[in-house]
Amino acid sequence: MKLEDQMTSPELSKELKELGVPQDSLWYWQSINGSTPRLVHGNGEGVKYFCQCNLCGHDNDFCEKFNDSCGYGRTEITITNSAYTVAELGEMLPKDLRVGADTMGHLMIMKGYKVWHCVYDGDYRTTSRDEREAEARGKMLKWLIENKKVMVE
Repeated sequence: MKLEDQMTSPELSKELKELGVPQDSLWYWQSINGSTPRLVHGNGEGVKYFCQCNLCGHDNDFCEKFNDSCGYGRTEITITNSAYTVAELGEMLPKDLRVGADTMGHLMIMKGYKVWHCVYDGDYRTTSRDEREAEARGKMLKWLIENKKVMVE
């Protein structure tokens, strides 16, 4: 399984960021000067510089010692959005949710034939589905925020 398949997609990650979900994750979708996002490990500090020259000794990695003396071939990078893992989304999703006046629904995550389902039992309006588990969980978080079932801090 590719690493990208274990994270929320760039599109869903952007939507979650716009809804105010904290940008604190192990992985991020990075865009170099507006290019197609790629997955990088990082700490979410925003714009960094990437040395593409191999002259400064950073071997095409993040230039942590970026300064005026290391200017060969540097390119501005924008780390755009957190790419949430299944585990990170598991911590964000409530285990139980009020689904009726006096009914609580428990979060159930299951894999059907090629599709992951994320649902609170007792309220099937909350169902989200996707071929990737992280995407199904991320869609559920998005639905919960949009429908004011959970608040973003």
